[in-house]
Amino acid sequence: MDFFWNMLLWAGLTVLLPVLVKTVLNSGSEQYGLLESMTSIGIIIGSFFVGKIKLKEDWLIKSVVITIGIHGLLFSFIGLIKNIWLICILLILIGFIVSPALIYKTTFYQKAFDEESKGALFTIAGSMTSSSYPLGIMVTSILATFRNGIAIPYVFLFYGLIIVILSIIVYRNVLLKSK
Repeated sequence: MDFFWNMLLWAGLTVLLPVLVKTVLNSGSEQYGLLESMTSIGIIIGSFFVGKIKLKEDWLIKSVVITIGIHGLLFSFIGLIKNIWLICILLILIGFIVSPALIYKTTFYQKAFDEESKGALFTIAGSMTSSSYPLGIMVTSILATFRNGIAIPYVFLFYGLIIVILSIIVYRNVLLKSK
């Protein structure tokens, strides 16, 4: 799920956001710069809140999966909104929502795996992340050029819904394993 999350949503946003600003919002570099910073602002704010919350160990992975699913859902709406300020709010909200996933994912790895396995796990996870990002940029770039960017809102919708579906499947599997 982490591989597709990086490939579709994080790498996808890198390609889709400037095209969205130019073709859908008919705006320029100032608006793009504004939107580009909004997710980071949300992550910073969300990280302060996440630092105050102490989750039980069995909720670490559940919260990661839930917040990634919500990220997918919110990501779907980006392409449907035509107002730059609403997109700003949505991107801040996305950053706020994903901060638990970014923090608790690592915490889960540290608590769930023994010392010998952690090295291999972090190497594999890092390699997967490193490979998913350029792959996502390549695939999204191909889709973004389709019909001169007209398909951009649908790419946002499609990518977000894929992550929502994956999150539901993973969450269901996590629940089945915890019983």
